[in-house]
Amino acid sequence: MAEKKDSRISCKVLIMNDEGKVFIVRMTNFGDMWDVPGGHAHVDESYEEAGAREVKEETGLNVQNLTKLGEYDTMKHYANKHIFFLCREYSGNVALQLEEVDKFEWVDPRDMDDRRISPEIKRSFNMLKAMDNVRLPK
Repeated sequence: MAEKKDSRISCKVLIMNDEGKVFIVRMTNFGDMWDVPGGHAHVDESYEEAGAREVKEETGLNVQNLTKLGEYDTMKHYANKHIFFLCREYSGNVALQLEEVDKFEWVDPRDMDDRRISPEIKRSFNMLKAMDNVRLPK
């Protein structure tokens, strides 16, 4: 079977649990950089499908009902556009794809200032914190 061609669109998923914490992963190829699961969309798939596929590949989790948080066109060296989704419905057990991610944590999105994360991830966390219908940890 031929390998799927990646687009220049990155799809990232902020998975939020019932306590209002977000699932983050440490990227193996960027030192101590933390991120949310995701990656490039294939040319023939929707952005939601790409986000769900990348989450499954990197973490073993199945995600459903993704809600678009926003998109950015910065970091052009990596992708022409970054699309961020929020997910509150997930299932499965964490099984990290160790070639890409080597650690995971559930974190309060308000407590990310002391971690190495990209400006896009910080921006998506700020967008999440500003949403009225999102319950964050007490």
